[in-house]
Amino acid sequence: MKANELLIWIFTAVAALAIIGGAVFYVKRQQALNEQPILVPPAPIVEVAEPEPELEVIEESPQDIFEPIETPDAPPAPVAQQPKTTGKPRLDLSNIAGQIKIDVPFMRIRDKMPLDHSCFQENISPALEWSKSPAATKSYVVFMERRDADWQKGDEGFVTWTIYNIPETAGG
Repeated sequence: MKANELLIWIFTAVAALAIIGGAVFYVKRQQALNEQPILVPPAPIVEVAEPEPELEVIEESPQDIFEPIETPDAPPAPVAQQPKTTGKPRLDLSNIAGQIKIDVPFMRIRDKMPLDHSCFQENISPALEWSKSPAATKSYVVFMERRDADWQKGDEGFVTWTIYNIPETAGG
């Protein structure tokens, strides 16, 4: 064997012994740590209160303890009136003084509102145009009502948005 080969074998043996020795040391240390007693701090001293004395039970009925109070005749309590009609309120259009024509430009192109005018996308108010209003007009209110395919069968739809107090000078 050459000297270089001998040195390599010696170095390999020393490295192997160091690795094995380190592993044995680690295992022994872990065992020693597991065998150490766990120190628990002493529990605080708690004073125990004496039990409260039992309450005395009185075996009398309320009629024996309290005397009835006589009250003067009082008028009966008011009764809430029930509405005479049921269902959804209707918009009363009987007192309208004139007519106004409203145009929604996108409805000329398509029959459904574009998503840009909904909360699903841009939530932009749609453009509206209207004719000159009657002379006594002070402000406008505009609401959009959604009606599904069943609205002709009695489903009245629902209001999706409302804008009110639009000044008469806003124009269309």
